[in-house]
Amino acid sequence: MRIEPVPKVWGSLLGSSRVHCNVELAERARTTLFQLEPANAGTYVLLADTYAEAGKWDAVKRVKRLDR
Repeated sequence: MRIEPVPKVWGSLLGSSRVHCNVELAERARTTLFQLEPANAGTYVLLADTYAEAGKWDAVKRVKRLDR
């Protein structure tokens, strides 16, 4: 990209990775979003939903503990 992506772009990427059950892409978006907006609860919810879709229940529990 010619410009640095803003958090909304990364959030869209995280949301689409949930729809397509792409955990690898979700984790990449998560890393950037946690740096840009660590207090945004939506990031945690989308990430937990992505893990749940993939059947990674231990990862869902870890994300839910991070959100506190």
